[in-house]
Amino acid sequence: MRTILLSAIFLTTYYTAEAQNNAFEKYDQVTGRQNAAIYNGPIYINPFRSDGVTHQYLQDTFLNAEVIYENQPYTVDALKYDVHQNKLVLQSIGDYNNIAIDLIIDKISSFTLDSKQFVKLDSLSPASLGRNQFYEKIAVNDQAVIYIRHFKSRKEIFKSDFVKDRFSTLNDYFIYTNGKLIPITSKRDAISAFPDLKRKINDFSSANKSLLKSNRSDYMEKMLRYIGTLKN
Repeated sequence: MRTILLSAIFLTTYYTAEAQNNAFEKYDQVTGRQNAAIYNGPIYINPFRSDGVTHQYLQDTFLNAEVIYENQPYTVDALKYDVHQNKLVLQSIGDYNNIAIDLIIDKISSFTLDSKQFVKLDSLSPASLGRNQFYEKIAVNDQAVIYIRHFKSRKEIFKSDFVKDRFSTLNDYFIYTNGKLIPITSKRDAISAFPDLKRKINDFSSANKSLLKSNRSDYMEKMLRYIGTLKN
């Protein structure tokens, strides 16, 4: 009986392994049909359990995108940006389109998602900002460029006897002008960086108090865009 049992376990293990190998071989064949390099990466696993209201992505849907990967341009049909973990999540193709791929950040130069352009500032920013971070680039004019690092913090909460994750937006904002990358976190920072524009910045702030209360991210971007036009 013991021999039969061991044989059954061996055969189950063998056929399970064979099935997995066949699945991976078929997966390789499918993804090898197009854009092989960009589809060759580790599987993305989401370690978080959303509270059902918030999420860790820039947008919680897969969107068309353009990616410069290993210095080659790719157009892909389904990409998401996990801004909490700084990961690009690519949906696979063919029979395995339910699999998500964790793109290797070191190999990505830039990407465009939802008409937003994202670049690295490794050669431009101080080392304290960290490597391999992506920043949305908004060119206001020849004299000013806005960079936004989209980020979401995570907090564990108890909900229906389960621990779930709640995410909150905590973006970083910069304006690049006169050869300097200037961090801006508030109206006070803006006035400190551009004292000659104090009156106009104050006027802008007074006219947009409601926006600041309802959506700080939109307020900050709008303020930086306004400053950029004044730097023209």
